[in-house]
Amino acid sequence: MQNSSSESDLTAMPNPDVEPVTEYLLPDEIPIDPEATLDQLTGRFRSLRDGLPELVKNSKDQYSRLGVTDAEDRQIVVVVSTDARALAVIDFAGAPAENFRGWTTWSDPSAGKVDLAADIEAGHGNGGKAFMVRGATQRAFLESCFNGRRTRKGFVNDRPGYRYKPGFGIVNGVKIDDVQEVAPADHLEEILQSLGTTITNLPPAAQAAIDARQAYTVAFLDEVAEWAGRTTKKLKRTVASTVVEIIGSHGQTAMTIETCQVWVLADGVIVGGEPVKPVAVEPYPSFEEPRIFSIPDVLPDPETGESVDVLEGQEGSSYLKLRTSARQLQMSQETRAKNVVRVWNNRNNVATWPLQALHGVSAASFIFGELRCPSLTGDHLAGAERLHLSDTPLVRALEHWARDRVEELANDLHQAMAEKTNPKDRERARSALRVRTHSQ
Repeated sequence: MQNSSSESDLTAMPNPDVEPVTEYLLPDEIPIDPEATLDQLTGRFRSLRDGLPELVKNSKDQYSRLGVTDAEDRQIVVVVSTDARALAVIDFAGAPAENFRGWTTWSDPSAGKVDLAADIEAGHGNGGKAFMVRGATQRAFLESCFNGRRTRKGFVNDRPGYRYKPGFGIVNGVKIDDVQEVAPADHLEEILQSLGTTITNLPPAAQAAIDARQAYTVAFLDEVAEWAGRTTKKLKRTVASTVVEIIGSHGQTAMTIETCQVWVLADGVIVGGEPVKPVAVEPYPSFEEPRIFSIPDVLPDPETGESVDVLEGQEGSSYLKLRTSARQLQMSQETRAKNVVRVWNNRNNVATWPLQALHGVSAASFIFGELRCPSLTGDHLAGAERLHLSDTPLVRALEHWARDRVEELANDLHQAMAEKTNPKDRERARSALRVRTHSQ
C-alpha cells in the first residue's frame, strides 16, 4: 500500500521536463480575405467550357428536387445572344424563395439538398455562382417564379469589392424577394427580349412547360467574359456550335442530357432543331466493347506499400470503365475534352485525370473512360474545382491501379495499330524518328 501511495504522489508532482499546456485567446471569426479566397476557388469557372455545364446541371437538379422525373417535362434551354454577348440558362422547374437562402452562401454543404433525390449532383454550391461571377464582366442574376411568387438575386461584377456578394434585385424601389407574381410568362418574355428573342422562339415543348407550370428559373450572364474582344461576325459563326459541343461532351452535363431535354437557342434559332445529344465517339476497330474492371476491395498504397480499404465502409458501384476511339481524341476541340478518366463518387464528378498523365504514350490519346468509387468524399476531395483529388493513400492507390489498367489497354491498342500499319509505313516512321533523334 505504501508503494502505491508513493507512486500516486510522484505522478501528482509537476514534471519540469514537460511543457505546460498553453491556452489561447481565439477570435470569434476566422481571419480570412473572402474575395482573395474565392478568387482562388472559382478561377476554373471563368471559362464557358467549365462554367456553363454547372448551370445546366443545376437545372436538372432542381427538377429532381421537385420530383419532376419525365424527360419531356424536364425542359432546359440555353439561350445565346451574340449581339448582346449575353447568355441565359432557363428551366421551368421554378424555385421557392427559401432555395435562394441556401444558394446565397458560398460553400454551403447543405444548399444542394442532395437528400431529396438520388440523381442530384450538387456539390459545394459554388460552380454555378462562380461562373456567374467570373464568367460575366457586367452583371449576372438568378431569377425564379414559383407558386405565384418571384425572387431575383444577382451579382455586380464590374465594381471592385462588390463581386461575390449576392443581393436582391430592386425594381422601381421594390425588393424582388418572394413578391407576388400573377403573370410569370410576362417576366420571362422581358428577359428573353433582352436576349433578342421571345417565348414564341422557344422549342414547343418548352413553351408548353411554361404554360403548364407557370414557373421558371433563369440564370443570366451579361457580357460573357470569354466573348470579350471577339467580333460579332466570329461569334455568330462559332458560338452556337461551341455551346452545343460543350453540353454534349462535358462530364458535368452527361446525366442531364440523358434525363432532360436540353436545347440551345442561338440568336432566336434552335440549333440543330432538336435537343442536344451526347458527342458520339466511334470506337477503334476490334475494341468496340468497353473494358470494365471491378476495383478490388483492398489496394496497396504505392508510396508506403500498406493496404488501403477502397470502400471505407461506403456502399455503391466501384469500377473503372475504359472506352476507345477510332481517332485520336486530342486531334479536335470537339473530342479533346473526352480524353480523360472522369472520377466519380456515388453522386458527383469529383476529379478529371488526363489520359496523358496516366500513361504518356500516343495510344493513350485513343482512350477515355470513368472511374467510380463511392468512398471518394471528405478529405479525399481537393476543392471546388473538381480537377484533382487530395494526396491520400486511397487516391494514390486508385490512381496507381487505374494507370496499370490504362497501360494494358494502351499496349493492346498499340499492338493492333502496329499490325494494321504496313511495313513501308512503319519504316517511314522509323526513318523520321532516326532523323529527329540525330538532329537533336
